[in-house]
Amino acid sequence: MVNQVSFDGRRYPATAWLGCRVQVIVDRPLGHPHPRLGFLYTLNYGHLVDAFSDDGSELDAYVVGIDYPIGRITGWCIGLIHRRNDREDKLVVSAVRRAYSAAEIAAAVDHHERFFDYRVLVVTFRDTDCIYG
Repeated sequence: MVNQVSFDGRRYPATAWLGCRVQVIVDRPLGHPHPRLGFLYTLNYGHLVDAFSDDGSELDAYVVGIDYPIGRITGWCIGLIHRRNDREDKLVVSAVRRAYSAAEIAAAVDHHERFFDYRVLVVTFRDTDCIYG
């Protein structure tokens, strides 16, 4: 079971964002060091605007398909990283509306997610109903 997230004062499963157009504020750009652990980010990493994880923190997102540092992006939620041993799931966002395979996403995020027991959920874009928009 995936974790719950909140948006607009209501709670949803994290999978509700799959297939949706979302805004991500990138606070850890590609190539920058992690603030505590020191490793370099191999992807742009940030959080959705006004969406929160089950633990009350901002809903985090990896940005795939952009190989230079950015500060903000409006893109498509094309995947979800469900951490089985953590309360905080991560979204995967792409600038283009293209389906990625679970293996492609896992290869992109494994540098950061290798410390967790995780699985990747992907969108097929057959059903584009979103919780907002």
